[in-house]
Amino acid sequence: MLTGLQRLRQIELRVKDIKKKKKKKKKKKKKKKKKKKKKKKKKKKKKKKKKKKKKKKKKKKKGILQRSRCIKTVWVFVRKC
Repeated sequence: MLTGLQRLRQIELRVKDIKKKKKKKKKKKKKKKKKKKKKKKKKKKKKKKKKKKKKKKKKKKKGILQRSRCIKTVWVFVRKC
């Protein structure tokens, strides 16, 4: 059988152990997660719409020049538009 003093000593040791374990649990630190750097997205450049130029109406030419557009054989009279 344990005497009164021995029993007290045992209880004290058990209390100390419990306190130590609690302290150890507090000491644990959580690791910080490293933040991933976000890649910057390149902005797409908007293409400018080209304005359509209005075609000027050409004056009708009389005579052979007017007819020469239809006739391929008379290539001398055909002018570039």
